[in-house]
Amino acid sequence: MSLTNTKFRVLLVGITLLSVYAQSQQFRSLLDSVEANINSNPNKALFFGVQALNLGYEEGYTLELLKLNSRLGQIFYEKDLDAQSLKYFNESLKIFKSLPYKQREDPRVEYPPWLLLNIGNVYYKNSMLDKAKDYYGLAIENFNLIENEIKKNHGLSTSYDNLGLIHLKEKRFVKAKDLFTRAYNLRLLENKSGDILYSMNRFLEIYISQDEFEAVKDQFSDIKRYYNNEKKYLNEGEIKTSYLTRNFGFTLKMFSKYLINKGFYEEAVEQLNLCVELLESFQVQLPSVRTLLALGLHLGGRDSEALVIIDDNLEDFSDASFSTEIEKNLSLKDDILMTTSPSKKEIINSKNKLIDFYKKQDYFSTEANKLETTINFLQTQEEISKNKSRYNVYIVILILVVFLLSFLFYSAKLNLDIQSLKINNVENQKKLVEMELENKKLALANTNNFISQQSQNLKNILKSSSGNKDKSAELKSKIKMLTKSFKLNDNFEKLFEEVYPGFYRKLIQRNKNLTHNDLKLCACIRLNQTSKEIAFMMGVSSRTIESQKYRLKKKLRLSKEDRLSSYIFSI
Repeated sequence: MSLTNTKFRVLLVGITLLSVYAQSQQFRSLLDSVEANINSNPNKALFFGVQALNLGYEEGYTLELLKLNSRLGQIFYEKDLDAQSLKYFNESLKIFKSLPYKQREDPRVEYPPWLLLNIGNVYYKNSMLDKAKDYYGLAIENFNLIENEIKKNHGLSTSYDNLGLIHLKEKRFVKAKDLFTRAYNLRLLENKSGDILYSMNRFLEIYISQDEFEAVKDQFSDIKRYYNNEKKYLNEGEIKTSYLTRNFGFTLKMFSKYLINKGFYEEAVEQLNLCVELLESFQVQLPSVRTLLALGLHLGGRDSEALVIIDDNLEDFSDASFSTEIEKNLSLKDDILMTTSPSKKEIINSKNKLIDFYKKQDYFSTEANKLETTINFLQTQEEISKNKSRYNVYIVILILVVFLLSFLFYSAKLNLDIQSLKINNVENQKKLVEMELENKKLALANTNNFISQQSQNLKNILKSSSGNKDKSAELKSKIKMLTKSFKLNDNFEKLFEEVYPGFYRKLIQRNKNLTHNDLKLCACIRLNQTSKEIAFMMGVSSRTIESQKYRLKKKLRLSKEDRLSSYIFSI
Protein backbone atom coordinates (compact mmCIF):
# COMPACT_ATOMS: atom_id res chain seq x y z
CA MET A 1 0.00 0.00 0.00
CA SER A 2 2.87 2.37 0.86
CA LEU A 3 4.60 1.68 -2.48
CA THR A 4 1.37 2.44 -4.38
CA ASN A 5 1.02 5.78 -2.56
CA THR A 6 4.61 6.62 -3.37
CA LYS A 7 4.07 5.91 -7.07
CA PHE A 8 0.98 8.09 -7.10
CA ARG A 9 2.81 10.95 -5.42
CA VAL A 10 5.72 10.75 -7.86
CA LEU A 11 3.34 10.82 -10.83
CA LEU A 12 1.38 13.69 -9.31
CA VAL A 13 4.54 15.71 -8.79
CA GLY A 14 5.63 14.98 -12.37
CA ILE A 15 2.30 16.05 -13.82
CA THR A 16 2.29 19.22 -11.68
CA LEU A 17 5.79 20.16 -12.79
CA LEU A 18 4.90 19.56 -16.43
CA SER A 19 1.76 21.64 -16.09
CA VAL A 20 3.73 24.53 -14.58
CA TYR A 21 6.32 24.25 -17.35
CA ALA A 22 3.66 24.21 -20.09
CA GLN A 23 1.94 27.23 -18.54
CA SER A 24 5.24 29.08 -18.34
CA GLN A 25 5.98 28.32 -22.01
CA GLN A 26 2.51 29.49 -23.03
CA PHE A 27 3.03 32.77 -21.15
CA ARG A 28 6.35 33.41 -22.89
CA SER A 29 4.83 32.54 -26.26
CA LEU A 30 2.07 35.11 -25.73
CA LEU A 31 4.64 37.68 -24.60
CA ASP A 32 6.58 37.09 -27.83
CA SER A 33 3.35 37.64 -29.79
CA VAL A 34 2.86 40.96 -28.00
CA GLU A 35 6.38 42.04 -29.01
CA ALA A 36 5.85 40.93 -32.60
CA ASN A 37 2.62 42.91 -33.04
CA ILE A 38 3.14 45.97 -30.84
CA ASN A 39 3.97 48.27 -33.78
CA SER A 40 2.25 46.62 -36.73
CA ASN A 41 -1.02 45.59 -35.06
CA PRO A 42 -1.52 47.05 -31.55
CA ASN A 43 -5.04 45.57 -31.19
CA LYS A 44 -3.65 42.12 -31.82
CA ALA A 45 -0.85 42.79 -29.34
CA LEU A 46 -3.47 43.79 -26.75
CA PHE A 47 -5.39 40.58 -27.33
CA PHE A 48 -2.33 38.46 -26.62
CA GLY A 49 -1.31 40.71 -23.74
CA VAL A 50 -4.61 40.30 -21.90
CA GLN A 51 -4.37 36.51 -22.32
CA ALA A 52 -0.81 36.52 -21.01
CA LEU A 53 -1.67 38.59 -17.92
CA ASN A 54 -3.68 35.84 -16.23
CA LEU A 55 -0.92 33.29 -16.78
CA GLY A 56 1.79 35.72 -15.71
CA TYR A 57 0.28 36.50 -12.33
CA GLU A 58 -0.06 32.78 -11.56
CA GLU A 59 3.76 32.55 -11.74
CA GLY A 60 4.10 35.48 -9.33
CA TYR A 61 6.03 38.70 -9.84
CA THR A 62 8.73 38.22 -12.48
CA LEU A 63 10.73 40.35 -14.92
CA GLU A 64 8.57 38.97 -17.75
CA LEU A 65 5.38 40.10 -16.00
CA LEU A 66 6.91 43.55 -15.47
CA LYS A 67 7.80 43.69 -19.17
CA LEU A 68 4.26 42.66 -20.16
CA ASN A 69 2.62 45.36 -18.04
CA SER A 70 5.05 47.92 -19.42
CA ARG A 71 4.26 46.90 -23.02
CA LEU A 72 0.52 47.13 -22.38
CA GLY A 73 1.06 50.60 -20.94
CA GLN A 74 2.92 51.64 -24.10
CA ILE A 75 0.11 50.36 -26.33
CA PHE A 76 -2.54 52.28 -24.38
CA TYR A 77 -0.32 55.37 -24.48
CA GLU A 78 -0.09 55.21 -28.27
CA LYS A 79 -3.86 54.67 -28.44
CA ASP A 80 -4.44 57.86 -26.36
CA LEU A 81 -5.85 55.86 -23.42
CA ASP A 82 -3.61 57.60 -20.92
CA ALA A 83 -5.45 56.55 -17.75
CA GLN A 84 -5.17 52.88 -18.69
CA SER A 85 -1.56 53.50 -19.68
CA LEU A 86 -0.69 54.88 -16.24
CA LYS A 87 -2.50 51.98 -14.61
CA TYR A 88 -0.18 49.45 -16.23
CA PHE A 89 2.92 51.60 -15.76
CA ASN A 90 2.17 51.90 -12.05
CA GLU A 91 1.62 48.15 -11.83
CA SER A 92 5.01 47.66 -13.47
CA LEU A 93 6.65 49.84 -10.82
CA LYS A 94 4.99 47.81 -8.07
CA ILE A 95 6.25 44.56 -9.59
CA PHE A 96 9.78 45.96 -9.94
CA LYS A 97 9.96 47.07 -6.31
CA SER A 98 8.82 43.63 -5.13
CA LEU A 99 11.55 41.79 -7.07
CA PRO A 100 14.69 40.72 -5.18
CA TYR A 101 17.75 42.69 -6.29
CA LYS A 102 19.41 39.59 -7.76
CA GLN A 103 16.45 39.10 -10.14
CA ARG A 104 16.66 42.61 -11.59
CA GLU A 105 18.56 43.29 -14.79
CA ASP A 106 20.83 45.73 -12.94
CA PRO A 107 20.81 45.43 -9.12
CA ARG A 108 22.06 49.01 -8.64
CA VAL A 109 19.07 50.57 -10.38
CA GLU A 110 16.43 51.80 -7.93
CA TYR A 111 13.64 52.22 -10.51
CA PRO A 112 13.40 50.92 -14.10
CA PRO A 113 14.46 54.02 -16.07
CA TRP A 114 12.65 53.22 -19.31
CA LEU A 115 9.43 52.85 -17.36
CA LEU A 116 10.04 56.26 -15.76
CA LEU A 117 10.49 57.74 -19.24
CA ASN A 118 7.16 56.27 -20.37
CA ILE A 119 5.35 57.70 -17.34
CA GLY A 120 6.97 61.07 -18.02
CA ASN A 121 5.73 60.88 -21.62
CA VAL A 122 2.13 60.46 -20.42
CA TYR A 123 2.41 63.59 -18.28
CA TYR A 124 4.14 65.48 -21.11
CA LYS A 125 1.35 64.61 -23.54
CA ASN A 126 -1.18 65.95 -21.04
CA SER A 127 0.84 69.21 -20.61
CA MET A 128 1.81 68.37 -17.02
CA LEU A 129 5.37 69.49 -17.69
CA ASP A 130 6.64 69.70 -14.11
CA LYS A 131 5.56 66.11 -13.47
CA ALA A 132 7.19 65.05 -16.71
CA LYS A 133 10.45 66.79 -15.73
CA ASP A 134 10.50 64.95 -12.40
CA TYR A 135 10.19 61.57 -14.06
CA TYR A 136 12.73 62.38 -16.77
CA GLY A 137 15.19 63.54 -14.11
CA LEU A 138 14.65 60.38 -12.08
CA ALA A 139 15.16 58.33 -15.24
CA ILE A 140 18.52 60.04 -15.85
CA GLU A 141 19.62 59.23 -12.28
CA ASN A 142 18.84 55.55 -12.79
CA PHE A 143 20.35 55.35 -16.28
CA ASN A 144 23.60 56.61 -14.75
CA LEU A 145 23.54 53.61 -12.38
CA ILE A 146 23.69 51.13 -15.27
CA GLU A 147 27.15 49.61 -15.75
CA ASN A 148 26.76 48.75 -19.44
CA GLU A 149 27.89 51.89 -21.31
CA ILE A 150 25.86 51.18 -24.47
CA LYS A 151 22.60 50.68 -22.55
CA LYS A 152 23.33 53.69 -20.35
CA ASN A 153 24.08 56.00 -23.29
CA HIS A 154 21.01 54.83 -25.17
CA GLY A 155 18.79 55.65 -22.20
CA LEU A 156 20.50 58.96 -21.44
CA SER A 157 20.17 60.17 -25.05
CA THR A 158 16.41 59.50 -24.98
CA SER A 159 16.09 61.25 -21.61
CA TYR A 160 17.99 64.34 -22.85
CA ASP A 161 15.72 64.47 -25.90
CA ASN A 162 12.58 64.31 -23.78
CA LEU A 163 13.81 67.05 -21.44
CA GLY A 164 14.75 69.08 -24.49
CA LEU A 165 11.18 68.78 -25.80
CA ILE A 166 9.88 70.31 -22.56
CA HIS A 167 12.27 73.26 -22.88
CA LEU A 168 11.25 73.59 -26.52
CA LYS A 169 7.60 73.77 -25.50
CA GLU A 170 8.56 76.47 -22.99
CA LYS A 171 10.37 78.40 -25.80
CA ARG A 172 13.74 77.90 -24.12
CA PHE A 173 15.48 77.17 -27.40
CA VAL A 174 19.10 77.41 -26.24
CA LYS A 175 18.58 74.90 -23.42
CA ALA A 176 16.61 72.62 -25.73
CA LYS A 177 19.35 72.69 -28.37
CA ASP A 178 22.01 71.95 -25.74
CA LEU A 179 20.11 68.84 -24.57
CA PHE A 180 19.46 67.71 -28.15
CA THR A 181 23.17 68.09 -28.92
CA ARG A 182 24.15 65.98 -25.90
CA ALA A 183 21.77 63.26 -27.05
CA TYR A 184 23.09 63.48 -30.63
CA ASN A 185 26.71 63.10 -29.51
CA LEU A 186 25.87 59.99 -27.49
CA ARG A 187 24.10 58.47 -30.49
CA LEU A 188 27.10 59.12 -32.69
CA LEU A 189 29.09 56.87 -30.34
CA GLU A 190 26.61 54.03 -30.93
CA ASN A 191 26.48 54.80 -34.68
CA LYS A 192 22.91 53.51 -35.19
CA SER A 193 21.38 55.20 -38.22
CA GLY A 194 17.80 55.12 -36.90
CA ASP A 195 18.80 56.83 -33.65
CA ILE A 196 20.99 59.41 -35.41
CA LEU A 197 18.09 60.33 -37.71
CA TYR A 198 15.89 60.67 -34.61
CA SER A 199 18.31 63.27 -33.23
CA MET A 200 18.34 65.09 -36.56
CA ASN A 201 14.55 65.35 -36.23
CA ARG A 202 14.96 67.17 -32.92
CA PHE A 203 17.01 69.91 -34.57
CA LEU A 204 14.34 70.13 -37.29
CA GLU A 205 11.78 70.60 -34.53
CA ILE A 206 13.78 73.54 -33.13
CA TYR A 207 13.84 75.29 -36.51
CA ILE A 208 10.10 74.67 -36.94
CA SER A 209 9.38 76.11 -33.47
CA GLN A 210 11.45 79.19 -34.31
CA ASP A 211 9.78 79.41 -37.76
CA GLU A 212 13.12 79.55 -39.58
CA PHE A 213 11.82 78.55 -43.00
CA GLU A 214 15.15 78.23 -44.80
CA ALA A 215 16.72 76.32 -41.89
CA VAL A 216 13.70 73.98 -41.88
CA LYS A 217 14.10 73.23 -45.60
CA ASP A 218 17.86 72.71 -45.28
CA GLN A 219 17.50 70.40 -42.30
CA PHE A 220 14.75 68.43 -44.05
CA SER A 221 16.98 68.02 -47.10
CA ASP A 222 19.87 66.82 -44.91
CA ILE A 223 17.62 64.26 -43.20
CA LYS A 224 16.21 63.05 -46.50
CA ARG A 225 19.70 62.69 -47.95
CA TYR A 226 20.86 60.79 -44.84
CA TYR A 227 17.85 58.44 -45.03
CA ASN A 228 18.32 57.64 -48.71
CA ASN A 229 22.01 56.94 -48.12
CA GLU A 230 21.58 54.73 -45.03
CA LYS A 231 18.71 52.64 -46.39
CA LYS A 232 21.07 51.33 -49.08
CA TYR A 233 22.59 49.12 -46.39
CA LEU A 234 19.22 47.45 -45.66
CA ASN A 235 17.28 44.91 -47.68
CA GLU A 236 13.69 45.58 -48.70
CA GLY A 237 12.19 43.71 -45.77
CA GLU A 238 14.43 45.49 -43.26
CA ILE A 239 13.63 48.93 -44.71
CA LYS A 240 9.89 48.57 -44.05
CA THR A 241 10.29 47.66 -40.38
CA SER A 242 13.43 49.58 -39.47
CA TYR A 243 13.53 52.46 -37.01
CA LEU A 244 15.33 54.40 -39.71
CA THR A 245 12.15 54.30 -41.82
CA ARG A 246 9.89 54.97 -38.85
CA ASN A 247 11.88 58.03 -37.82
CA PHE A 248 11.98 59.36 -41.36
CA GLY A 249 8.20 58.96 -41.34
CA PHE A 250 8.22 61.29 -38.29
CA THR A 251 10.33 63.71 -40.33
CA LEU A 252 7.75 63.78 -43.12
CA LYS A 253 4.94 64.28 -40.63
CA MET A 254 6.65 67.24 -38.91
CA PHE A 255 7.65 68.83 -42.20
CA SER A 256 4.15 68.38 -43.68
CA LYS A 257 2.51 69.94 -40.63
CA TYR A 258 4.83 72.92 -41.00
CA LEU A 259 3.99 73.19 -44.72
CA ILE A 260 0.26 73.20 -43.90
CA ASN A 261 0.79 76.01 -41.40
CA LYS A 262 2.70 77.91 -44.10
CA GLY A 263 -0.07 77.31 -46.67
CA PHE A 264 1.75 74.79 -48.90
CA TYR A 265 -1.12 72.30 -48.92
CA GLU A 266 -0.39 70.34 -52.10
CA GLU A 267 3.23 69.72 -51.14
CA ALA A 268 2.12 68.75 -47.63
CA VAL A 269 -0.42 66.24 -49.01
CA GLU A 270 2.27 64.74 -51.24
CA GLN A 271 4.65 64.30 -48.31
CA LEU A 272 1.89 62.86 -46.09
CA ASN A 273 0.93 60.25 -48.68
CA LEU A 274 4.55 59.14 -48.72
CA CYS A 275 4.52 59.13 -44.91
CA VAL A 276 1.48 56.83 -44.82
CA GLU A 277 3.26 54.46 -47.18
CA LEU A 278 6.45 54.43 -45.08
CA LEU A 279 4.64 53.87 -41.79
CA GLU A 280 2.61 50.92 -43.07
CA SER A 281 4.46 48.60 -40.66
CA PHE A 282 3.90 51.01 -37.75
CA GLN A 283 0.10 51.08 -37.54
CA VAL A 284 0.08 52.81 -34.18
CA GLN A 285 1.70 55.89 -35.77
CA LEU A 286 -0.73 56.19 -38.69
CA PRO A 287 -3.85 57.77 -37.08
CA SER A 288 -2.25 61.17 -36.50
CA VAL A 289 -0.73 61.13 -40.01
CA ARG A 290 -4.07 60.34 -41.66
CA THR A 291 -5.80 63.05 -39.63
CA LEU A 292 -3.19 65.54 -40.78
CA LEU A 293 -3.67 64.32 -44.37
CA ALA A 294 -7.42 64.95 -44.12
CA LEU A 295 -6.71 68.47 -42.83
CA GLY A 296 -4.31 69.16 -45.73
CA LEU A 297 -6.89 67.95 -48.26
CA HIS A 298 -9.60 70.09 -46.69
CA LEU A 299 -7.49 73.24 -46.62
CA GLY A 300 -6.41 72.51 -50.19
CA GLY A 301 -10.03 72.47 -51.31
CA ARG A 302 -10.35 68.70 -51.69
CA ASP A 303 -13.18 68.19 -49.19
CA SER A 304 -14.67 65.06 -50.73
CA GLU A 305 -11.31 63.24 -50.41
CA ALA A 306 -10.93 64.60 -46.91
CA LEU A 307 -14.37 63.28 -45.87
CA VAL A 308 -13.52 59.79 -47.18
CA ILE A 309 -10.35 59.71 -45.07
CA ILE A 310 -12.18 61.09 -42.02
CA ASP A 311 -14.90 58.44 -42.25
CA ASP A 312 -12.27 55.73 -42.63
CA ASN A 313 -10.46 57.13 -39.62
CA LEU A 314 -13.59 57.19 -37.46
CA GLU A 315 -14.40 53.62 -38.43
CA ASP A 316 -10.88 52.49 -37.55
CA PHE A 317 -11.06 54.40 -34.25
CA SER A 318 -14.43 52.90 -33.29
CA ASP A 319 -12.94 51.18 -30.26
CA ALA A 320 -12.55 54.59 -28.58
CA SER A 321 -8.77 54.48 -28.94
CA PHE A 322 -6.76 57.42 -30.29
CA SER A 323 -9.04 59.85 -28.48
CA THR A 324 -7.19 62.97 -29.65
CA GLU A 325 -7.46 61.91 -33.28
CA ILE A 326 -11.17 61.10 -32.90
CA GLU A 327 -11.79 64.59 -31.58
CA LYS A 328 -9.81 66.17 -34.42
CA ASN A 329 -11.61 64.11 -37.07
CA LEU A 330 -15.08 64.85 -35.68
CA SER A 331 -14.34 68.57 -35.43
CA LEU A 332 -12.84 68.63 -38.93
CA LYS A 333 -15.83 66.79 -40.37
CA ASP A 334 -18.17 69.28 -38.70
CA ASP A 335 -16.23 72.18 -40.23
CA ILE A 336 -16.34 70.58 -43.69
CA LEU A 337 -20.08 69.92 -43.47
CA MET A 338 -20.76 73.48 -42.38
CA THR A 339 -18.72 74.99 -45.23
CA THR A 340 -20.24 72.73 -47.92
CA SER A 341 -23.89 73.51 -46.93
CA PRO A 342 -24.90 70.04 -45.80
CA SER A 343 -28.28 68.92 -44.67
CA LYS A 344 -29.31 69.61 -41.13
CA LYS A 345 -29.46 65.87 -40.43
CA GLU A 346 -25.79 65.36 -41.33
CA ILE A 347 -24.73 68.19 -39.02
CA ILE A 348 -26.80 66.78 -36.16
CA ASN A 349 -25.26 63.31 -36.65
CA SER A 350 -21.80 64.79 -36.58
CA LYS A 351 -22.60 66.74 -33.40
CA ASN A 352 -24.01 63.60 -31.76
CA LYS A 353 -20.85 61.68 -32.55
CA LEU A 354 -18.81 64.46 -31.00
CA ILE A 355 -20.96 64.33 -27.85
CA ASP A 356 -20.63 60.54 -27.72
CA PHE A 357 -16.90 60.93 -28.02
CA TYR A 358 -16.70 63.18 -24.96
CA LYS A 359 -18.85 60.72 -23.02
CA LYS A 360 -16.38 58.00 -23.89
CA GLN A 361 -13.55 60.24 -22.80
CA ASP A 362 -15.19 60.60 -19.38
CA TYR A 363 -15.52 56.82 -19.25
CA PHE A 364 -11.83 56.30 -19.92
CA SER A 365 -10.64 59.07 -17.60
CA THR A 366 -10.36 56.89 -14.48
CA GLU A 367 -8.30 53.78 -13.94
CA ALA A 368 -11.22 52.02 -12.24
CA ASN A 369 -13.16 51.65 -15.52
CA LYS A 370 -12.89 48.34 -17.32
CA LEU A 371 -10.82 48.00 -20.44
CA GLU A 372 -13.13 48.00 -23.52
CA THR A 373 -11.19 47.49 -26.68
CA THR A 374 -12.67 45.73 -29.69
CA ILE A 375 -10.46 42.94 -30.98
CA ASN A 376 -10.71 41.46 -34.44
CA PHE A 377 -10.79 37.75 -33.60
CA LEU A 378 -10.55 36.75 -37.24
CA GLN A 379 -7.13 38.35 -37.46
CA THR A 380 -5.89 36.38 -34.47
CA GLN A 381 -7.40 33.01 -35.42
CA GLU A 382 -4.13 31.85 -36.94
CA GLU A 383 -2.21 32.67 -33.75
CA ILE A 384 -4.80 30.86 -31.66
CA SER A 385 -4.40 27.77 -33.86
CA LYS A 386 -0.65 27.93 -33.34
CA ASN A 387 -1.20 28.07 -29.59
CA LYS A 388 -3.43 24.98 -29.80
CA SER A 389 -0.67 23.17 -31.66
CA ARG A 390 1.73 24.13 -28.92
CA TYR A 391 -0.66 22.75 -26.31
CA ASN A 392 -0.75 19.42 -28.18
CA VAL A 393 3.03 19.33 -28.14
CA TYR A 394 2.99 20.03 -24.40
CA ILE A 395 0.57 17.14 -23.85
CA VAL A 396 2.84 14.76 -25.76
CA ILE A 397 5.81 16.01 -23.76
CA LEU A 398 3.79 15.53 -20.57
CA ILE A 399 3.05 11.90 -21.44
CA LEU A 400 6.69 11.23 -22.27
CA VAL A 401 7.84 12.82 -19.05
CA VAL A 402 5.35 10.77 -17.03
CA PHE A 403 6.75 7.58 -18.58
CA LEU A 404 10.27 8.84 -17.97
CA LEU A 405 9.48 9.62 -14.34
CA SER A 406 7.97 6.16 -13.91
CA PHE A 407 11.08 4.56 -15.38
CA LEU A 408 13.31 6.68 -13.17
CA PHE A 409 11.21 5.81 -10.14
CA TYR A 410 11.50 2.04 -10.72
CA SER A 411 15.19 2.40 -11.53
CA ALA A 412 15.72 4.33 -8.32
CA LYS A 413 13.78 1.70 -6.36
CA LEU A 414 15.89 -1.07 -7.89
CA ASN A 415 19.09 0.80 -7.05
CA LEU A 416 17.78 1.35 -3.54
CA ASP A 417 17.14 -2.38 -3.10
CA ILE A 418 20.64 -3.20 -4.37
CA GLN A 419 22.17 -0.67 -2.02
CA SER A 420 20.16 -2.12 0.84
CA LEU A 421 21.52 -5.62 0.08
CA LYS A 422 25.06 -4.25 -0.06
CA ILE A 423 24.59 -2.52 3.29
CA ASN A 424 23.26 -5.75 4.83
CA ASN A 425 26.29 -7.65 3.48
CA VAL A 426 28.64 -5.08 4.93
CA GLU A 427 26.88 -5.29 8.29
CA ASN A 428 27.17 -9.07 8.26
CA GLN A 429 30.86 -8.91 7.38
CA LYS A 430 31.36 -6.43 10.17
CA LYS A 431 29.67 -8.73 12.66
CA LEU A 432 31.85 -11.67 11.52
CA VAL A 433 35.00 -9.60 11.98
CA GLU A 434 33.84 -8.50 15.43
CA MET A 435 33.11 -12.10 16.40
CA GLU A 436 36.55 -13.20 15.14
CA LEU A 437 38.16 -10.39 17.10
CA GLU A 438 36.33 -11.41 20.28
CA ASN A 439 37.44 -15.00 19.77
CA LYS A 440 41.05 -13.90 19.42
CA LYS A 441 40.77 -11.75 22.55
CA LEU A 442 39.36 -14.74 24.40
CA ALA A 443 42.19 -16.96 23.11
CA LEU A 444 44.72 -14.36 24.20
CA ALA A 445 43.18 -14.15 27.64
CA ASN A 446 43.18 -17.95 27.94
CA THR A 447 46.83 -18.01 26.93
CA ASN A 448 47.61 -15.42 29.62
CA ASN A 449 45.72 -17.40 32.21
CA PHE A 450 47.42 -20.61 31.15
CA ILE A 451 50.87 -19.08 31.40
CA SER A 452 50.05 -17.54 34.76
CA GLN A 453 48.71 -20.81 36.12
CA GLN A 454 51.69 -22.79 34.89
CA SER A 455 54.03 -20.24 36.37
CA GLN A 456 52.26 -20.54 39.71
CA ASN A 457 52.41 -24.35 39.54
CA LEU A 458 56.10 -24.25 38.81
CA LYS A 459 56.65 -21.92 41.73
CA ASN A 460 54.81 -24.31 43.99
CA ILE A 461 56.87 -27.28 42.72
CA LEU A 462 60.07 -25.36 43.27
CA LYS A 463 59.00 -24.47 46.77
CA SER A 464 57.98 -28.02 47.69
CA SER A 465 61.23 -29.54 46.40
CA SER A 466 63.49 -27.24 48.31
CA GLY A 467 64.07 -29.90 51.06
CA ASN A 468 65.33 -32.56 48.66
CA LYS A 469 69.00 -31.74 48.24
CA ASP A 470 69.82 -34.53 45.83
CA LYS A 471 67.34 -33.63 43.15
CA SER A 472 67.05 -29.94 43.92
CA ALA A 473 69.67 -28.69 41.44
CA GLU A 474 68.39 -30.80 38.58
CA LEU A 475 64.76 -29.88 39.30
CA LYS A 476 65.59 -26.20 39.48
CA SER A 477 67.33 -26.33 36.13
CA LYS A 478 64.35 -27.97 34.42
CA ILE A 479 61.89 -25.56 36.02
CA LYS A 480 63.90 -22.53 34.88
CA MET A 481 64.02 -23.88 31.35
CA LEU A 482 60.26 -24.47 31.40
CA THR A 483 59.57 -20.99 32.79
CA LYS A 484 61.82 -19.48 30.10
CA SER A 485 59.83 -21.30 27.42
CA PHE A 486 56.65 -19.70 28.81
CA LYS A 487 58.29 -16.30 28.69
CA LEU A 488 59.18 -16.74 25.04
CA ASN A 489 55.78 -18.08 24.04
CA ASP A 490 55.37 -17.17 20.34
CA ASN A 491 51.71 -17.96 20.26
CA PHE A 492 51.02 -15.20 22.80
CA GLU A 493 52.76 -12.53 20.73
CA LYS A 494 51.03 -13.61 17.53
CA LEU A 495 47.59 -13.44 19.13
CA PHE A 496 48.34 -10.09 20.72
CA GLU A 497 49.41 -8.56 17.39
CA GLU A 498 46.18 -9.74 15.73
CA VAL A 499 44.05 -8.20 18.48
CA TYR A 500 46.05 -4.97 18.70
CA PRO A 501 47.62 -4.55 15.24
CA GLY A 502 50.51 -2.11 15.02
CA PHE A 503 50.93 -1.83 18.78
CA TYR A 504 54.58 -2.95 18.79
CA ARG A 505 55.39 -0.86 15.71
CA LYS A 506 54.01 2.32 17.27
CA LEU A 507 55.96 1.71 20.47
CA ILE A 508 59.22 1.19 18.58
CA GLN A 509 58.56 4.37 16.53
CA ARG A 510 58.39 6.35 19.77
CA ASN A 511 61.51 4.75 21.27
CA LYS A 512 63.81 2.58 19.20
CA ASN A 513 65.78 1.45 22.28
CA LEU A 514 62.97 -0.73 23.68
CA THR A 515 63.98 -4.37 24.24
CA HIS A 516 61.92 -7.47 23.58
CA ASN A 517 61.15 -7.74 27.32
CA ASP A 518 60.09 -4.08 27.33
CA LEU A 519 57.66 -4.75 24.49
CA LYS A 520 56.24 -7.82 26.24
CA LEU A 521 55.83 -5.86 29.48
CA CYS A 522 53.94 -3.17 27.57
CA ALA A 523 51.72 -5.85 26.05
CA CYS A 524 50.88 -7.24 29.49
CA ILE A 525 50.06 -3.75 30.76
CA ARG A 526 47.85 -3.22 27.66
CA LEU A 527 46.00 -6.42 28.69
CA ASN A 528 45.31 -4.69 32.02
CA GLN A 529 47.47 -7.20 33.98
CA THR A 530 48.66 -6.23 37.47
CA SER A 531 52.33 -6.35 38.41
CA LYS A 532 51.70 -9.52 40.41
CA GLU A 533 50.02 -11.23 37.45
CA ILE A 534 52.81 -10.17 35.10
CA ALA A 535 55.40 -11.49 37.61
CA PHE A 536 53.66 -14.88 37.73
CA MET A 537 53.54 -15.07 33.92
CA MET A 538 57.20 -14.09 33.44
CA GLY A 539 58.50 -16.11 36.40
CA VAL A 540 59.97 -13.18 38.32
CA SER A 541 59.15 -11.30 41.49
CA SER A 542 56.72 -8.39 41.68
CA ARG A 543 59.62 -6.14 42.75
CA THR A 544 61.42 -7.05 39.51
CA ILE A 545 58.35 -6.07 37.48
CA GLU A 546 58.10 -2.74 39.32
CA SER A 547 61.76 -2.08 38.58
CA GLN A 548 61.19 -2.92 34.91
CA LYS A 549 58.21 -0.55 34.83
CA TYR A 550 60.35 2.20 36.34
CA ARG A 551 63.08 1.75 33.73
CA LEU A 552 60.48 1.55 30.94
CA LYS A 553 58.93 4.81 32.10
CA LYS A 554 62.34 6.52 31.89
CA LYS A 555 62.94 5.13 28.39
CA LEU A 556 59.58 6.52 27.30
CA ARG A 557 60.54 9.94 28.83
CA LEU A 558 57.48 10.07 31.06
CA SER A 559 57.39 12.42 34.04
CA LYS A 560 56.67 11.35 37.60
CA GLU A 561 53.11 12.57 37.29
CA ASP A 562 52.45 10.55 34.08
CA ARG A 563 50.91 7.11 34.50
CA LEU A 564 52.58 4.37 32.46
CA SER A 565 49.33 2.48 32.00
CA SER A 566 47.52 5.61 30.66
CA TYR A 567 50.33 6.20 28.18
CA ILE A 568 50.24 2.58 26.91
CA PHE A 569 46.43 2.58 26.65
CA SER A 570 46.63 5.74 24.49
CA ILE A 571 48.66 3.93 21.83
